[in-house]
Amino acid sequence: MIAAPASGSGKTTLATGLIGALRRAGHRVAPFKVGPDYIDPGYHGLAAGRPGRNLDPVLVGAQRVVPLYRHGVRGCDLAVVEGVMGLFDGRIDENQVAPVAEGSTAQVAALLGAPVVLVVDARGHSQSLAALLHGFATFDSGIRLGGVILNRVGSERHDQVLRAACARVGLPVLGSLPRMPELEVPSRHLGLIPAVEHGSAATAAVAAMTDLVAAHVDLSAIARLAHSTATGDPWDPSDAVRAVFNATAPVATHHSNEPVHEVATPKDSTLRTATPEVATPRTVRSEDVTPEDAAPVDVPEVAAVSEAAVPAVVSGVAVPEAAVPAVASGVAVSGAAVAAVVSGVVAPRTVSPAGGQQQVGGDGDTALFAGQATESFVVPDQSQSVGAASGISHRSSESVGGPSRAFGTSRGGPVIAMAGGPAFTFGYAEHRELLVAAGAEVVVFDPLRDELPEGAAGLVLPGGFPEEHAADLAANAGLLKTVGELARRGLPIHAECAGLLYLTRSLDGHAMAGVLDADAEFGPRLTLGYRDAVALADSVLWRAGERVRGHEFHRTRLIAAGTAPAAWGWHGSQGERVREGSLITRVHASYLHTHPAGNPLATARFVTATEQYAGHHVVP
Repeated sequence: MIAAPASGSGKTTLATGLIGALRRAGHRVAPFKVGPDYIDPGYHGLAAGRPGRNLDPVLVGAQRVVPLYRHGVRGCDLAVVEGVMGLFDGRIDENQVAPVAEGSTAQVAALLGAPVVLVVDARGHSQSLAALLHGFATFDSGIRLGGVILNRVGSERHDQVLRAACARVGLPVLGSLPRMPELEVPSRHLGLIPAVEHGSAATAAVAAMTDLVAAHVDLSAIARLAHSTATGDPWDPSDAVRAVFNATAPVATHHSNEPVHEVATPKDSTLRTATPEVATPRTVRSEDVTPEDAAPVDVPEVAAVSEAAVPAVVSGVAVPEAAVPAVASGVAVSGAAVAAVVSGVVAPRTVSPAGGQQQVGGDGDTALFAGQATESFVVPDQSQSVGAASGISHRSSESVGGPSRAFGTSRGGPVIAMAGGPAFTFGYAEHRELLVAAGAEVVVFDPLRDELPEGAAGLVLPGGFPEEHAADLAANAGLLKTVGELARRGLPIHAECAGLLYLTRSLDGHAMAGVLDADAEFGPRLTLGYRDAVALADSVLWRAGERVRGHEFHRTRLIAAGTAPAAWGWHGSQGERVREGSLITRVHASYLHTHPAGNPLATARFVTATEQYAGHHVVP
C-alpha cells in the first residue's frame, strides 16, 4: 500500500513508477487505487499493461474490498495499491470515534492485511521527521508501516539527515527520490488530465516515472515486503449476476388485482396495504432521504504528461489513435477500436413485506428514510413476485443458471454501446464485466468520430471531460441526432456526469443531443463528495426508494433544467434538500457516479431493459 501523510506528497508519481519498474523487473503487477478516482488508474494501467482498478469501501461496501482485490490480482505475483489523500483521511463523519475513517487508505490496508509504505514529501523536513513518522506508526496498531520512501530530496546531505530521522523510529528507507520538477506539469480542474487524452505523451511520462523509481528505490526490498493476509473467494461477475437472478426468481405471477404494499415515508416507516386499480410508477420525495456526509476526494498531485495523443489504457479504456494494441479489460484492441468500462451501482435497501428493512447489500445505514413524510410510494408484494418488483425479466421458472440463461457470455445477447474515447474516460472495469456476465455484448465507440454501433439496444454514457471536447462532440451531428431520436423511441440509456452533459440541449453553447430539457455550462466551483442518495422514481436501473452510495465530481452545472422527474434525492451537508438527475422515458441521467460491483442488480435490470427494447424494435 502506497500512502502518504497528506495529499500532494507524490503518491501518484511513486505508485505509477513503482508499477512500471516492477513490471520491467519481470513481475506481473496488479494496479489498484483507493477511492472513487478514475484518473490515477489510467496511469497505473499504462505502467502495468493491464487495467487499473479501484478499491472503495464507501461505494462497494467493506465486505467487497477483499473479493474485488482478489479478482484484480488474478494472474499477477505483486499488487501495488495507491492510497487516497493522507493515510487516515476518509469520509468525514462527525460521530466517528475509531481512528480509521471509512474509505481511508488505512481502512483498505487493514482489510487487505497489507504493509504500508509511507511516501514523505521531504521539502522542509529535517530531524523532526522522526516525530511525524512516530505518530503515523503508532496512531493505529492495526496498521503496519513497512518503510518510508523519501520524495523530493534536496541534496545528498538532506538525504543523510532524513535517513537518520527514519532510523530513530526504526523505519527502513526503501527509496530516496530527488526533486524532479519536470515531472510536475499543470493539471486540469479535476486533477490530473486523463492518460487517454495524452496518448504518447502519457506513455513517455509513465516511462520517466518508471526510470526515476527504478534508479532510486530498492525494488527487491519492496518485493520482499509485499504481502497480503486477505483470504476468501475472488469476486466474480458471473457469480454476482447469477446471485441477482436467483434472488429475484419469480415465485408466482403478480396480477393487478393482488395486494401491493404501499410503503409510507413517515417517521415510523410503517407499512399499510392497498389495492390500486392500476400499478403506477413509484415515487418518493427528496424530503424523505437520509442526510449525506460529504467527504473530499484526493485531487492527485502530479500530472506528468504533455500534449500528444496515442494509445493509452485508462481504467480498462483503450483509446488508440494509431494501430497499436492496448489492453482494455483484458482485451487487446488496435486501430481506431476502443474498449471501455463505466460506472454502476451500489447496494439498495428495499422494504420487506414484514415491515422492516431488507438489506440487499451495502454496509451502512439502517434507517430507510429520515425526515417528515409527505408522500408514499407503492411496491408490489414481493412475496408474490420478487422478479416483478426487481425489474428483472425471467424467461421461465427454471432455476437460474440453467438453460434459461447463460452467465459469463455475451453471445447472442443485446448489443450495448458504451461511449469511450478522450471525452468519456471515467469508468470502472467491473461495469463492462458485469454487463457481459448479464448476457450483453458491449461495443465501445468514440462519440467524437464514430456512429452508434450497429444493432445497439442500449447506450452507456460514462463520465469524463466533455467540456474539453464540446466543439468536436457537436461536430458529430449525425450521432447526436441518432441518440436523440432513439432516446425518444425508448432506447435504454444510462448516463453519468459526462453522459448527462451529452444529453443536454447544449454544452457551453455547443449543440448536444437534446434529450434533456436543459443546458450545461462550465461552472464557478468544484462539486465533489460522497452522497447517500435515494432513487425518487422507478427507472431502467433503480426502483423508487432504493438507496445508493455515489460520488459527485464535476465543475459543470445545469441551467434551465426543465421539469423532468428527478432521479435522486439527498440532503446536502448543510441539511438542504437536493434533487438531482433526470428521468425521461428509459433514460437515467445524473451527475452521480456509482460503482457497479456494490450491487449488480441495477446492471442486470439495464440488460433486461435492452433485451426488451431489442425484442420490440428494429434496432439500427
